[in-house]
Amino acid sequence: MELSRWLATQKPPIALPPLKSLAPAPVLVPGAVVTLWPYRPPLGEPGPEQVAAVLRRLHSLPAPPSTIPVPSYRPLHRLDEALAVDAARKHPVLTPQDTRWLIEQARLLRNELEELPRTDHALVHGDAHPENLLPTGHGWLLIDWDGACLGPRVLDLLPTGFPGRFARPDASDRRLFWGAYGPSTHHEQEVRVLQAIGELHSLGAYLRLAADSPAHADQLQLRIRSLVNDDPTALWRPVR
Repeated sequence: MELSRWLATQKPPIALPPLKSLAPAPVLVPGAVVTLWPYRPPLGEPGPEQVAAVLRRLHSLPAPPSTIPVPSYRPLHRLDEALAVDAARKHPVLTPQDTRWLIEQARLLRNELEELPRTDHALVHGDAHPENLLPTGHGWLLIDWDGACLGPRVLDLLPTGFPGRFARPDASDRRLFWGAYGPSTHHEQEVRVLQAIGELHSLGAYLRLAADSPAHADQLQLRIRSLVNDDPTALWRPVR
């Protein structure tokens, strides 16, 4: 919340600030932490150039003040948490074979990332896709800062700026994105490793919900099988 408030004070603002009057701090309720945010009606999604413009402003900022703690990038920690949740279930969603495969892939990718040359790190959003931008009187603002960290800028550029193995991206969207964002200092190997990490990372949310949602369970299995079999013909779709 403090990070969002600080980002909302930038000129122009980058984040939507939480509601200060009703709940200036998170509210603890049984089994959850609640924060309150102003409502903004959905008015469509931003184009790739709007996404790029917000990210360019974000990545040009200095580090937040020391009074606002921002963690360093922790690759795949959300997947680790989801695997622990599944292991504690009476009837786990994953087979033991799939669990072992995911743990080993996560280990290999972390090691590979550690061996890469370190690029310039900055404050990154961590989940910068169009659904996490809202239109306001100040332009498009980023929401959902749970994944914010100090990490490689290319993390935020992957969803729109690079073709995913299991998506069908529009080349014209990528041209608009890079035209608005400008040059980047990433290198190809870094993009490849972070894309693979992102693919595994995406499984975490589906794994958490798969026990109670057949749609999430089906998408989870499709994603795992396409990764295990290295099948780029598979098409991943979000579950709304």
